[in-house]
Amino acid sequence: MIRGVATLAVPRQHNVSAVTAASDPASVPALPAGTELLPVMAVVPALLDALQVGAAAVLVAPPGAGKTTGVPLALLVAPWLGAQRILLLEPRRLAARAAASRMAHLRGDRVGESVGWRMRGDTRVSAATRIEVVTEGVLTRMLLDDPTLDGVGVVCFDEFHERSIHGDTGLALALQTQALLRPDLRLLVMSATIDGARVASLLGDAPVFVANIDSVWMDRGEVPWADALVRLWDPVKMDACLLLATREGAIGFEGDGDFFLADDGRLTFRGEAPSAPFAYMGVHITRPDYADGGPDGPFSLSPLWRASAAAGRLYGCVLDGDWMHVGDPQARDEAEARLAGA
Repeated sequence: MIRGVATLAVPRQHNVSAVTAASDPASVPALPAGTELLPVMAVVPALLDALQVGAAAVLVAPPGAGKTTGVPLALLVAPWLGAQRILLLEPRRLAARAAASRMAHLRGDRVGESVGWRMRGDTRVSAATRIEVVTEGVLTRMLLDDPTLDGVGVVCFDEFHERSIHGDTGLALALQTQALLRPDLRLLVMSATIDGARVASLLGDAPVFVANIDSVWMDRGEVPWADALVRLWDPVKMDACLLLATREGAIGFEGDGDFFLADDGRLTFRGEAPSAPFAYMGVHITRPDYADGGPDGPFSLSPLWRASAAAGRLYGCVLDGDWMHVGDPQARDEAEARLAGA
């Protein structure tokens, strides 16, 4: 299975299961055609598990990672959704049309069949529509007309950093519906720049997922990477648990390595050593509030990790598979060749 780069943030110890990828690979729904290489698909198996056992989740990923089109299509095949619909909230009409058109194309449909849009003065849905892309005012009206959101399984709030009175009202009403009428209704907040920990707190300490966009990898072992991380994760003795790759086995990586790994999984930084055997893959589990002390939140954790390593609270496990850093054209060509021969 091809993965991307991700951060899994676990709010409490009893919520660790919410980000565990299914231990049986056959139980993970197949990714929709055309979305397998989207970087955000790194977190999809764990995200589906989180929404299987919980009512909400937060996804932070930069533009181009595949949030808007890849995630709704992946949610569509989640076992817990059944025959219910997905509502995807977009703050602008142009973005709503573009998202619906792209998802319909990936499914081989026309807009208004399995994927449609609903906005003021322009609605293209049918009895067969499973994903409805709606604008903010329309979602508010839907919630006021039918507070139960009958037939809807999950509401996705995309580009949540573009705050508006309609978007905030829609989330408030959806939370009220979930609390009073529909405990089975799932809520997913997505954005490129939001403070994931603060939004997670608003959603009842929901798990937070962060995806970057410059790496892909393949699991080759029997234990998926998310399972391996969660099995090692122990919030009592750890601040963070990192996924690592061997320096020699990484495509497109030209550094000297980041860490030494002890037998018990504890990590130390390379320091003054000329090289280290393991490189950080951009994936870790930690508490949502762990990044609060970093200058750029979850994208600048190195100073925090150094402090944790010095305290003996930074741990890691090694990927059983192939890691490909695709930050330049040559590396992308090498990755494509490796994938073609897999």
